[in-house]
Amino acid sequence: MSDREKQSQASSDLVARAASVHASSELRKGVTFWRAWNIFKYYSKSQLARRAISVATKRIGFPPKTPPPSEPLELAFRDAFPFDRIRKIRSCTSYRQPDSVRRQLGRGGVEVLNQWQPLNWRMDSQSEQTKEKSLLWQFQLHYHEYLLPLACDPNADETQERKLNLSLIEKTIVSWLDANRINNQKAHIDAWHPYCISRRLPVWFCLLTLDGLSVELRERMQQSAHLQAQHLSENLEWELRGNHLLENIRALSLAGSFFDTSHSNRWVQQVHQILPAQIDEQVLSHGEHFERCPMYHCQILGNFLEMLIACKPYDPKLARILESASQKMFGFLIDIVHPDGEIPLLGDSCFGEAPSVDCIGQLAEEANLEIAENDTQTEKPSPRVGDYWIHRNQGDYLIFDRGQAGADTLPAHAHCDLLTMESSIAGVRWLVDGGIYNYEDDEMRWYCRSSLAHNVVCVDDQNQFDVWSKFRMGYRGWPNDIAEGVEGEFSWATASHNAYRRLGISKTWRLLGIQPNQFLYCVDRLESDDAISPGESKNQISGFLHLGPEVKVTKINTHVLRLDFAGNSYDITFFLTDSIRKVESWYCPEFGKKVNNTAIEYRFANDTKLAGWLMVPSLSTNNSSVGLPSLKVKRQNRVDQISISNASEEIIHTFDWTT
Repeated sequence: MSDREKQSQASSDLVARAASVHASSELRKGVTFWRAWNIFKYYSKSQLARRAISVATKRIGFPPKTPPPSEPLELAFRDAFPFDRIRKIRSCTSYRQPDSVRRQLGRGGVEVLNQWQPLNWRMDSQSEQTKEKSLLWQFQLHYHEYLLPLACDPNADETQERKLNLSLIEKTIVSWLDANRINNQKAHIDAWHPYCISRRLPVWFCLLTLDGLSVELRERMQQSAHLQAQHLSENLEWELRGNHLLENIRALSLAGSFFDTSHSNRWVQQVHQILPAQIDEQVLSHGEHFERCPMYHCQILGNFLEMLIACKPYDPKLARILESASQKMFGFLIDIVHPDGEIPLLGDSCFGEAPSVDCIGQLAEEANLEIAENDTQTEKPSPRVGDYWIHRNQGDYLIFDRGQAGADTLPAHAHCDLLTMESSIAGVRWLVDGGIYNYEDDEMRWYCRSSLAHNVVCVDDQNQFDVWSKFRMGYRGWPNDIAEGVEGEFSWATASHNAYRRLGISKTWRLLGIQPNQFLYCVDRLESDDAISPGESKNQISGFLHLGPEVKVTKINTHVLRLDFAGNSYDITFFLTDSIRKVESWYCPEFGKKVNNTAIEYRFANDTKLAGWLMVPSLSTNNSSVGLPSLKVKRQNRVDQISISNASEEIIHTFDWTT
């Protein structure tokens, strides 16, 4: 077996461990009442009622509420200049490259979610070639966002390339219009799904600002866009709420800013009626979106900024509401980004599926958003941002997530990652989150949501929460005991959670301490229901550190590893552990993309419920552990005295877990 095959086998073993946890939870599925209770007890009655109506309506197959007009409508339009500005920003900051999109469409297909498929608008008519595509892929096909790079091609100044771009845009949209009429019941599965309409309409409004579109296509798009907006206004996703409902509102708001008709005025009224309450519900006091996934935070913030740009000329009241929410959300985003200028991949987050931080910055500038300047590369914002603790020192960065996993009423995008962390050193991500590979009910989805895929402590390989299917979450736990402090250059942060109480662990604590350019340490302590004092553990306890693909790991001795990345070396020493081992894993920075990376698994010693690690810059260039600093923990009356010493000095940090 080759080294690569061994690596793939090892990484699949970690996925298999997550799959085993999932399988064991499915065996307990017979207790359906318990699972149902742990889901439904968090939802409001109105949310449950709307969900029941939605499911029943789809199964019965009622015809659409919005019939096609008998003849074209007389349409009037507002000033399209704001949409031209939005188009130039969104098109030119897209993750997709115009040359690549041109090649794909030239072959009769498109690549989304890192998977190429032929253009086939129907899921039920898949050929042998397209049988593997998912519902999410099909939805992405109907968003039409892959057309935006063709609307801002730096090589398209030459007449021939510009004509080719316009031809491909026209060909794709004409094909969609012909295949997806509103009276086609099968098209309501995807093309006329409220979420697909919500993602597609903003793209169309941008494309309609292009010069060179044929008059016939422009008129067909305008008539269809008006009908889609009307259908959307009658089918808002109240049963899901969350980011779906805000996507619906964005599309209605932009439609109200694009059209000037009696219908569009009613859509704007809907936005005024719904948006303020949804902002109160979904934007937390510190500016984070309540689903607590940076990718969805970027999606919603980008939406708000587009709405703000479009409505400012004619609706100052709505503009004030959007500006206030956008300021809070933008401030939060800037506080949490890595030194590389992009988001941490917490929860259901990856790159390429939401506006980039750069794109959002340009939209904020176009909207004249008043924001406090903050250079995240050099300045230190407040270490507490909501429930997060963030440490910055030039290119060094660490984010410690001490918040709950997601919204109690909408945990679909939450992972089993209480008290996880990510970190960069010298601008390179060395401690990473697993990301997301797909939204299918399969082993990779189970793995990416599992505790095994995050930088947390696992008990008996079990997940912190009961997660199953694609988006379900029942039994769960919550963080507590959040605290932090600064002592000169030294800073620390701590929190606990109770997610393993069903396994006899009343609390799982984590303490981080940082002395810039000198050391980073992590101490994990678990408390049992039956005994606080150390004793033989009944559980198998493991901690995980998932390393970036650029990090090379070398074993120095049984308790010391050397990490090489960013042109530097760091030694990480583990204490009170039975073993440490390298486990090959998957890092999924984009949908449909998985990269082999290394995870370090450290097993707690059997006679203790405390373990941890100390990371320092390497003192030597050889594989020697001579001279490495040591970390010791001495406990008395529930107070830990943490001592870090080397040949010349000793640093002592006394920490009382009870306060």
